[in-house]
Amino acid sequence: MTLEFEPASSCERCARGEGCGAGAFSRLFARQGATLTVKALPDFSCGDRVRVGVDERSLLTGSLHLYGWPLLAFLVGLVVAHGFLSGTPLQEPGALATGLMAAFLTLHILRKRSPGLNPVVERLSCSRQSRST
Repeated sequence: MTLEFEPASSCERCARGEGCGAGAFSRLFARQGATLTVKALPDFSCGDRVRVGVDERSLLTGSLHLYGWPLLAFLVGLVVAHGFLSGTPLQEPGALATGLMAAFLTLHILRKRSPGLNPVVERLSCSRQSRST
């Protein structure tokens, strides 16, 4: 099943300046027509309006994978290379390059092994199906 997202700027509350701020934030990235493919959802039909969220635990784990581990790898690579290259003219640039390589390598490995985010989809009360009943 493919979910299509309207731009947040089409939100009436955001247009009045009373929304959550997602409309203003989304204009920074100008993502129009975003889509998400999920496993087929029972009791949903084409045209239903839904809300998509992410489990907090999944979001925290994803953030740790995306930011925490690469940062730790950068710092460890930096410290190890700085000590190993001590007293050489390449000490600082070599330590920086090693730290960056460690961070990018860690990020690359984690992206391949990451389970990804598991979106939670729920029907809105104003969905097409509830209007017809």
